[in-house]
Amino acid sequence: MVSILRRMRALKALLHIRVGLGAAVLPAQSANGTSTIPQVTRLHLTYYKNMHEGHHGARRFWRLCLPRLKYYNPGVGMTVKQLDDEAGPAILSIYSAKPADGSAATTTGTLDSYAPPPTESEIVKAIDVKGKDVEQIWAAFKAATKAENVPVAEEDKKEMELQEQLNAQSEIDRQRVAMVRKAKKDQEAMLEAAKAAVAKQREE
Repeated sequence: MVSILRRMRALKALLHIRVGLGAAVLPAQSANGTSTIPQVTRLHLTYYKNMHEGHHGARRFWRLCLPRLKYYNPGVGMTVKQLDDEAGPAILSIYSAKPADGSAATTTGTLDSYAPPPTESEIVKAIDVKGKDVEQIWAAFKAATKAENVPVAEEDKKEMELQEQLNAQSEIDRQRVAMVRKAKKDQEAMLEAAKAAVAKQREE
């Protein structure tokens, strides 16, 4: 029984990574290098470690989107800087391969002093994500990178349906246990009240 529960937890954790906001594939460079979409080489996120002062969306992007992006794009480096100062910046830096003609600016957007500097072959697009929710950050990220969402596989759909059924059954079981505990407490209270009444009669 323990092994089954352990396996179910592992499957649930894997499903959480494979499906949801951030489950997307970044464009790969074509073999002849003629792609008009710059290849993303790495990502960096800077934000305050707690959900205060406009950092809530950035923190959720770190928890939800980055693990899924890493799962589907294992070759893309991803680093995070968690600040201790809530007044600090919340910036998502996207590093891409520099075009062959070198026409693009090295850095666009708000510069993040905590992010690693780009190499000679990279350009950086910095997105100010402070005060934005995770959906807004994801939309800006997709627009900048042309990332494509990964369709939910049939196997994952079945797994999601199974999880929903298990969650529903778990809620039923939870309510049943709560009712049994309440009935037991009520019975104990009635028994204590009866004992107290008998003791009072004897004293009289």
